[in-house]
Amino acid sequence: MAWRASELELLTCSVAELNSTRIVMLGCDRRISRDTLLVDIIYLESRTFLLKSIRSSVAKPSSPEITSSHWEMASTPLPEPVQVYVKAVAGLPDILGDCPFCQRVLLTLEEKGIPYETKLVDLSNKPDWFLKISPEGKVPVLKIEENQWIPDSDVITQIIEEKYPSPSFATPPEKASVGSKIFSSFVTFLKSKDPNDGSEQALLNELQALDEHLKTNGPYINGENISAADFSLAPKLFHLVVALGHFKGWSIPENLTYVHAYTKLLFNRDSFVKTKPASNDYVIAGWAPKVNS
Repeated sequence: MAWRASELELLTCSVAELNSTRIVMLGCDRRISRDTLLVDIIYLESRTFLLKSIRSSVAKPSSPEITSSHWEMASTPLPEPVQVYVKAVAGLPDILGDCPFCQRVLLTLEEKGIPYETKLVDLSNKPDWFLKISPEGKVPVLKIEENQWIPDSDVITQIIEEKYPSPSFATPPEKASVGSKIFSSFVTFLKSKDPNDGSEQALLNELQALDEHLKTNGPYINGENISAADFSLAPKLFHLVVALGHFKGWSIPENLTYVHAYTKLLFNRDSFVKTKPASNDYVIAGWAPKVNS
């Protein structure tokens, strides 16, 4: 399908502006609000955001006539085995490290049964070749085609879902944010030096909210079926359990029975066992500088 530049224009914007932005489709006699469209945000190496697709794969016009396949990433399969760059243990570049965002991507690939290859990166001694593909030196990074890489676990998992839609692990929008504040609450509590600053209670509130959701919607966030939201939350809960247990002698309260059942389900899945850090000690070592700062 071809589009002429005179027929269509996409407005690009920052994430902060996205909610108030309206997409103008030239040649049409109406304006379509953002709320009625499926808009994918792709984070490019140039650190700009592109409104990538609008419901039926709209292409960004950059010449008098281009095909939508030039811009619709989902139309082109990833090179297999899929290459994903993830954190190695500091000083041990051949051992899988402790990044929960990297594990989220690996869980997605494992659960979808996609052939993949991990490229381990020692972030304590970032090689020049890695900085060329990830100028900020962050992981995970996904290779999407020759000489093109995409960072950010949110974007990477979305791309994987688009390119490999079966089996689908899409989380319904009304459930996608379940547990989304647990990780930040955990980090705040972990780093806290003041027992009266409310950070522990804030974390408990988030865990209690998750427990209530699982009580009526479980055993997973989307009921009987595991979904992308679980792949995101599982590594974070693992870090919470390991780090708080070590540094604060703290554990998830026993009365949060649905959370305990949930973590047991997640942590015992073959995909999780295969992709988790090689040792809990690496998780502890990863958090130590933040706790001691």
